[in-house]
Amino acid sequence: MAHSSVLILTAFGLLLCRCLTLASTIPEDCAPTYQHTEPYQRLYQNLDALNGSNFPDPCIIEVDNKNYLFSTNDKLSPTPLRVPMTSSPDFNDPSSWSERTDAFPETNVPAFGSNGWASPGSIWAPSVLQMDDGFIMYYAAALQSNPPRSNIHCIGVARSPTVTGPYNDTSLEPWICPESQGGAVDVAGFLDPCSGNRYIVYKVDGPMINNGGYCASNATRPILFPLAQQNTSLMLQQTGSDGHTLIGPAVQLWDQMGEDDRWQVEGPSIRYSADGTHFLFFSSGCYNDNSYTVSYVTSVDGVAGPYGDRQILLRTGDFGLYGPGGVDIAVDGQKMVYHSLKVNGTVQYGRNLNTGIVELEGRRARLIF
Repeated sequence: MAHSSVLILTAFGLLLCRCLTLASTIPEDCAPTYQHTEPYQRLYQNLDALNGSNFPDPCIIEVDNKNYLFSTNDKLSPTPLRVPMTSSPDFNDPSSWSERTDAFPETNVPAFGSNGWASPGSIWAPSVLQMDDGFIMYYAAALQSNPPRSNIHCIGVARSPTVTGPYNDTSLEPWICPESQGGAVDVAGFLDPCSGNRYIVYKVDGPMINNGGYCASNATRPILFPLAQQNTSLMLQQTGSDGHTLIGPAVQLWDQMGEDDRWQVEGPSIRYSADGTHFLFFSSGCYNDNSYTVSYVTSVDGVAGPYGDRQILLRTGDFGLYGPGGVDIAVDGQKMVYHSLKVNGTVQYGRNLNTGIVELEGRRARLIF
């Protein structure tokens, strides 16, 4: 695909903090943990960055000036990948992404063993963070204890001394598992640059106890209870500095708003802007058709909200995309990755990886390609 070239210059100055934590007010002079000042020069668009390779629900982490991306499992490739990974030394160069490898092959991993809790080949939407002693991968996997059709997922934690893996999870039980509510998926980590506290945000997967909800319903798989009662809450949970110890109860940040959302929101991620606003990005609609859409809400009162002023960032038709979703933004607050359907109206053929630059200003986010 031919691309037009434009020069984009953006700068992040010192982040100003005016945020709250779940427990207490943070002083206004709290220091940020990151800032970004180098200019970006990039191609107008970078759609289908992996030239047709399936790469849904991407996440991004930058380590030693190199970008690493991870995605939901790929069962469409000749050799299935449990957690596909690609890397690039230059986010702006669409030809620089490496061939995909498997960061979490699950071989000899207790969590996926006969005495474990997770079903092999079922990992969704990983999130990778750098810790003091290595790297942590949050992920969702289907429960071994549930019938295959239920597909209830819960959240696990895997670790690796290196960003590329292989990752390992020695636990025999899931980390977070509201099974009676449908499980939990789409977990993403967030280090609040204002407070220094660590959090995760995730989705309560209510459709899984409603035969998959609106997006999976058909004549042989009817909806079991009213869609308006379907819980797809986006939850915030504080953790300790280890990224694992849970601190206090989880709190709800957002939920589906009815038919316009297809009774579903998912794929949350949080970023903090230079002027002190927390942005909660998420997808709504059905992941398997053109209704999938990327929205965001904002909070000027801290990471726990309240969030409001909903805006749409991406929808079908924008830049020729079908069903865009699964947004993640690097901690620099600018590099953005997301997926879109390969084929109009169906997920059958997989999802493309797309990249871009996002600018957060005031209570608005805009894409700069």
